[in-house]
Amino acid sequence: MSITAAFQKSMFLGLLTTVLVGCGHGSFEGTYTGNVTAINPLLNIAQVVEGESTEISLTIGENYIIGGDGNRINFDNIFVEDSGDRRFLVFQKEGEKDKTIDIIDDNTIYLKISNLGRAKLTRQ
Repeated sequence: MSITAAFQKSMFLGLLTTVLVGCGHGSFEGTYTGNVTAINPLLNIAQVVEGESTEISLTIGENYIIGGDGNRINFDNIFVEDSGDRRFLVFQKEGEKDKTIDIIDDNTIYLKISNLGRAKLTRQ
């Protein structure tokens, strides 16, 4: 497995772990797309050299998310939480730790994917 393939696999698994989030009351429902940026610049270079895509998509529904691979993850509760001047989408599932996604504005969310990368996603 190439470094880039391993990176993408880690990014995807991190995305599913980090993104186990949703949104309540329909305000953040929709399909979001963007590109993953590696925190380590060498990984970004490796992806460009190997011609691998860094584009990702995420669909947020009333009580679920669907990743770009088509896998659906259901949640018990999805809601917006304010903390000072920041907002988060909070995803709750019984027996699991809450997951959060940073909200930049009403159409943009920001994902931190483990310690490997990040993605700014915009609603389409």
